[in-house]
Amino acid sequence: MKSMLSKSKNDFVILTCKAYEQGNAALQGLQAYLVNLGFKARLEAWQKLDFARLDEKSVLLPLAVWDYSLDFKAFLSFLKTCEQKKIYMQNELSLIKTNLNKIYLKSLQDNALSLPKSLFLLEDEKLFWQEQIQAFKQNTGLKELIIKPLIGQSGYKVKRLTELKELDKEYENGALVQEFISGISEFGELCLIFFKAEFCYAIKREVPKGEFRANSAYRVIIKPCENVPKEALNLALKAVQSLAKSSLYARVDLFYDGKNFLINELELIEPSLYFDFCENSYKSFVKALLERLN
Repeated sequence: MKSMLSKSKNDFVILTCKAYEQGNAALQGLQAYLVNLGFKARLEAWQKLDFARLDEKSVLLPLAVWDYSLDFKAFLSFLKTCEQKKIYMQNELSLIKTNLNKIYLKSLQDNALSLPKSLFLLEDEKLFWQEQIQAFKQNTGLKELIIKPLIGQSGYKVKRLTELKELDKEYENGALVQEFISGISEFGELCLIFFKAEFCYAIKREVPKGEFRANSAYRVIIKPCENVPKEALNLALKAVQSLAKSSLYARVDLFYDGKNFLINELELIEPSLYFDFCENSYKSFVKALLERLN
């Protein structure tokens, strides 16, 4: 395999962020795997990317742009520069742009895929947010709600919705209000990883007692998941087929409410792909990457 792959002259740049310029151990492992196969590969923060070093052989992998939502205008400008300079990126720019805003979940909802009951609070409708939330609660009968930014990462500003005042200031780009899924305390979150729209492996994130945010920032316990329920796999596959058919990588995050699996997120920009939890993950990812390039 090495002799065949090393003929490629691609230069891979794994995009990171200011706080983690060298990514994490899993992404350093991916870099080492690519280098071992004979490729040029480096980790570099998107804010510091030297476009002068890039050419038609360069491939950007935005797997660790973990802060883009904190400087969103700058990130949009960065993407525009990549587009203008015709820099090759995987996932492709169109998928990344769609996935920046959680409004994409409405497309899944409209396609009759199972999500938690959801209300999308749009930026240009802030005057009506309180009224919309009250109507949502009345129509659904829900007593416990959570709120999260439409543009956000890593559990930032995800919280139980207990106060309706000044939400328009806290969630400048809009917000997503959803039912609180109590089953997460018992079941956790199931993350299914796809390469080239084909299922590869899964992991489970167990949350600490009293926590409902299944994110590494909140002390989750991560474990491989060998036996993925058929219902979960079918739902995740439908999500990928619906919005990410052309993706190099995708991660579908699912909750279980005690009766059914529900889509929490379809991650197409900078999801952890948990390379270090699957023995052949690097090999599978790089194989899919090179097939996409060819």
